[in-house]
Amino acid sequence: MLEFRGRWLWLTYLIAPFITFFKILIPASLVYLGFYLSNLKYPFSDVFKACVIAEFVFLLPVLSKILWFEFVEPSFTLEEFNSFYPLSLFSLFDSSLLEKWFHYPFKALNVFEIGYWFALAGSLAFGLGQEFKQMLDWSGDLDAMRTD
Repeated sequence: MLEFRGRWLWLTYLIAPFITFFKILIPASLVYLGFYLSNLKYPFSDVFKACVIAEFVFLLPVLSKILWFEFVEPSFTLEEFNSFYPLSLFSLFDSSLLEKWFHYPFKALNVFEIGYWFALAGSLAFGLGQEFKQMLDWSGDLDAMRTD
C-alpha cells in the first residue's frame, strides 16, 4: 500500500494547481454571472482577482494551526493535530463523541468561511470601485451599482 502511494504521490503535486485554479474559477464565474444577469458591467479579470485575494483567508486556519502547535501546545499527538480545527464548530465538541458523518460539516462551519465572504466583498469593493456594503449585499441595491 505504501509503495503504491509513494509511486503516485508526484501526481498530487501536478494536480494541486489545477484544483486551486478551479476552486477560484467557480466562485469567480458565479459572481460574474450574477453581475452579468443584473446588467452590471465589470470585467471578469477584476472579479477573478478579487476571488484570488479572498482565497488567502483560507491560509489563516493553516497558519493558526502551525502557530498553535509550535508555541501553545508543542507536545501533541497526531490525533490531536488531526482533530484541531481552530474557530470551527468541530472544535466545540469532543470528536470522539461525534458521529463520523458530523465531522466534515462541523469542520466546514467555521469563522474563516464567513471571513471569506467579507474578504471577497472587500476585494470586490476595492477592485471595482464600489462601497463595501454594496458588494456585501449587491442584490439589495442594483441601481446604485450600475455603470451604464
